[in-house]
Amino acid sequence: MKDSQPRVFKNVNSLSNEVKVKIISYIAVFVVLNFVFMFFVGNNFLELFIFDIILIIFLFKSFKDNEDFPVTNSTSFFEIRSGLKILYCVLFLIIIDLTIFTTTHSTQTVFLFSFITMFLFLVWLSYKNKKKEYVLMEKVAKELNFSYSKTGDLDSLRGHLFNIGEDRKVENMFCGSFKGFPVRIFDYKFKKHLSERDIPFHFTFLEITIDVKVPEIVISSKQEAFTSILKIENELIKNGVIDTLEGDFSKFFSVKVEAGKQTEVRQILTPDIMVYLIDKTPSFSFLFFNDKFYICLKNFYSDINADYSFSHDWFLEKIERSQYLISKLIPVLIRINS
Repeated sequence: MKDSQPRVFKNVNSLSNEVKVKIISYIAVFVVLNFVFMFFVGNNFLELFIFDIILIIFLFKSFKDNEDFPVTNSTSFFEIRSGLKILYCVLFLIIIDLTIFTTTHSTQTVFLFSFITMFLFLVWLSYKNKKKEYVLMEKVAKELNFSYSKTGDLDSLRGHLFNIGEDRKVENMFCGSFKGFPVRIFDYKFKKHLSERDIPFHFTFLEITIDVKVPEIVISSKQEAFTSILKIENELIKNGVIDTLEGDFSKFFSVKVEAGKQTEVRQILTPDIMVYLIDKTPSFSFLFFNDKFYICLKNFYSDINADYSFSHDWFLEKIERSQYLISKLIPVLIRINS
């Protein structure tokens, strides 16, 4: 079974600054072209209306074809076609502008009203979508019998990974337990300077504390290029060695372990576990160090700092698969330590 992340519509709040600028640019182009049209043609609103309809069709196609607003197959209840809503708002504004102009005959009043209305619309849509996202996350937390917080304590995170990059922050923290062991699920974001620019990274981690010291191991998904994207394998495990396992496992995952611990890796990655990882969770990556066991449920990076909306079904599916792996691996980790 192919394990992939859902393609969902991004809400306005989660859009990157670059995409927001692009949206504002569309609005600015719309306003400027209207000014140019009225300068050369005059204040004939019938002709202006026809011109705006043609412009709306062009903008509609541009938004529809834009990768920043992909087609969705997510079941999230608050998927928002942000680009389309903005276009509908512009069309509605044309009708309002007609009414205002027939009353005031002031072009300046019309365009000032349009600009202020579009700005307030974006602010409102951003607030509305973010609020719905928090409500959905709180609902999921209750289903898992976890607590939920919008932010988390960065200082509570340990390990080399959480010292990499700049502008580090923890968001959407879920706290609870599984089989008596403390569990936290959270979004971790930071920026790293690569290729002469700062690249934003976004991870969703599941952390479980098992109260025994485990070998330092990184099992990295090749599908998601967890460590190769970051170029951090040497930073995660100092003086580690690459361990090549038998079968097809190495086609899907790379394994790096602290020197002298290859035997422990084979105790952890039993044939049935490797089959499960390949079939059910090829996008997962794993980190073991000290008394922590991390599962990276999602990771992506972007030079436009894009985020995806929270998907209820996708999230619960990943948690369910993580719980199965935890139930299999914890006894092994405890046995290795003893």
